[in-house]
Amino acid sequence: MEYNIYCDESCHLPHDNVDLMVIGGISCPKEKAEFINKAIRDIKVKNGVYKFAEIKWTKVSESKYKMYEELVDLFFDTSYLTFRAVVALNKSHLNYEKFHLTHDDWYQRIYYLTLREVIDIGNDYHIYVDIKDTKGSEKIDQLKDVLNNVVGYFYDETVKNIQLVRSDQIQLLQLADLFIANLMKCDHIPQIIEYDSYDGNYEEYENDIYAAYQSTFESQEFSWGEKPIRQKKHPMFKDKSGTFWHIISSGDSEESRIPDFRRYERVTWPAYILSYCKDNCDKILVWKNQRKNKTRILLWCQDIDYLVVLDERKDFCLFWTAYPTTYSHTKEKLMKEYTEYRKKQDK
Repeated sequence: MEYNIYCDESCHLPHDNVDLMVIGGISCPKEKAEFINKAIRDIKVKNGVYKFAEIKWTKVSESKYKMYEELVDLFFDTSYLTFRAVVALNKSHLNYEKFHLTHDDWYQRIYYLTLREVIDIGNDYHIYVDIKDTKGSEKIDQLKDVLNNVVGYFYDETVKNIQLVRSDQIQLLQLADLFIANLMKCDHIPQIIEYDSYDGNYEEYENDIYAAYQSTFESQEFSWGEKPIRQKKHPMFKDKSGTFWHIISSGDSEESRIPDFRRYERVTWPAYILSYCKDNCDKILVWKNQRKNKTRILLWCQDIDYLVVLDERKDFCLFWTAYPTTYSHTKEKLMKEYTEYRKKQDK
């Protein structure tokens, strides 16, 4: 019998300030895969969501609770679907040199531990792995080598192929991502505020979003060390502050910025990160960079894929911007910048 295994991972990079890693996957008979993918799309449409919209843990909200509940029920009501994940703890304590290993070697072994309990000799398997960064192809080649070397006596007969794919294109991979993210979830982050629940009334939505921003950011005092954090009030637009417009829009220049609903939905997150996460969460990556002779402070939460940027001044910090870090190339760029910063600080 042929099976598809849809694999995803979280916190797989070294030096990411997160002390665990999760690798997991959903196994489905190949002949049933399209049926399940369609069933997932149908659940989305039934709940007023575009059938090709990506489902993610960070998108779970009260208005979409029923949809996510139905997705979970679909998995548990379908006897031939299975999920397995391996949670690797104390990542920062690994002694690679003692065992003559690299981080990539360890990463491949965790993947092997995940897959070996799913693969049965006598069946054929097609493994689909979510693209995470530009090293994906290299990691796939390494994983093939591990399977060849460790379980080589049945690899050629059992694992037919391992392929990199995009999670936004495969529904079952999105479901695997949802389950894995639940194992890593942050229990405190505020729910997103979705436009879908406003029946197309954009003006009402925008006003409520600004009210939420005011109640979480403008009504509180924040600080970075001994420096107060202030918002950029100008240029004002529609009687709303410049910082607000910056965190709910995207674009290469101030003049060309356009509203971004992913940013709208998360408008309450910056206040939460600046008031709680920066002092209470060891998963937040914090570093500084230089932009046009200005010092920027970056706070990046990988758990929820969100970045907050402060502009450090002599006597205060300016809340500059904040946005979701959903694209692989963005995450890779940020991680490279953070790693280089840490190396300089550790010298």
